Amino acid sequence: MQTPTQFRIDSLEELDRLISQHAEAYYTKTGEVFVCKNCGAEVQEVHAYISLHTTLFSNCAGSGKVKQVGIPYCPNCELTPNNRGCVHLNDLI
Repeated sequence: MQTPTQFRIDSLEELDRLISQHAEAYYTKTGEVFVCKNCGAEVQEVHAYISLHTTLFSNCAGSGKVKQVGIPYCPNCELTPNNRGCVHLNDLI
């Protein structure tokens, strides 16, 4: 999974849901670790800082708030996610 950048969502819960849906689709838990369903490699995680922007403006603008999230990825099948990204929230004021 790649770190969201300029991704429009309705709430932070939606961001969490998107990450969970990606994990359920591409990874499976084996013992204490998650592995890639495609190649069997152990899933890695990047701790990304996601800037929270508002959709009131056409560019990246917001309150300066940031959320740290874990972005899972397979080191064999996916590119390493960026450690920074942003989402544009419809309900951010």
